[in-house]
Amino acid sequence: MGKYRQQIKSICFLAWPAVVQEAMNVVVTYVDTAMVGALGAGASAAVGLTSTVGWLVSSIAVAFGIGILSVCAQAVGANNDEKVKRVGQQALFLTLIVGIALTIMCVLIAPYLPTWLNGDKAIRGEAASYFMIISIPLLFRTAALILASALRGVSDMKTPMLINLYMNIINIILNFLLIYPTRELFGIIIPGAVYPNDGKSLEEVIKCADSRMYEIKKHKNI
Repeated sequence: MGKYRQQIKSICFLAWPAVVQEAMNVVVTYVDTAMVGALGAGASAAVGLTSTVGWLVSSIAVAFGIGILSVCAQAVGANNDEKVKRVGQQALFLTLIVGIALTIMCVLIAPYLPTWLNGDKAIRGEAASYFMIISIPLLFRTAALILASALRGVSDMKTPMLINLYMNIINIILNFLLIYPTRELFGIIIPGAVYPNDGKSLEEVIKCADSRMYEIKKHKNI
């Protein structure tokens, strides 16, 4: 057992950032579900209807990332720095190709996906809008998954974890501002807009939030 102790320590040292990252993802998923649940059963059902498809799409980027990680690790093990650089460049190119392809595909199928999934007619519109919105930044999500794998391939486990942490924090903050209505917190009025009650598109929701901010400032000046 003693001869494996150093190997076990190395594995644990490399693994703990990935474990923490996955735990954060699970926690943020619970937070997202709770926040959307505040909008009612219809909103929760609309999100739940297309969530599995979103996971399936993300798994495609994950699969490419695993391939990049494997090639990177082989190059590092062979002390082939030139190959490591080439793999990094290929990872960027692959991110663009896969990210753009997935984005176009998901945006095109978004209006039809709830019907294909046999969703209730009452939630098809909201489900299609939700899937459309989460599909637009797919290029950035693909970049986070594939490039994180490239970093892990060169034994950098902490940077992907920190990037994921910042992304999750931004996600929760934007959820808080865009999901909940205008409210007061610790004496500070926070303008917000509820989708879809205050708008059927992202542009309408943002305009609604801006309008409420203007009304608050106008009221304070009186």
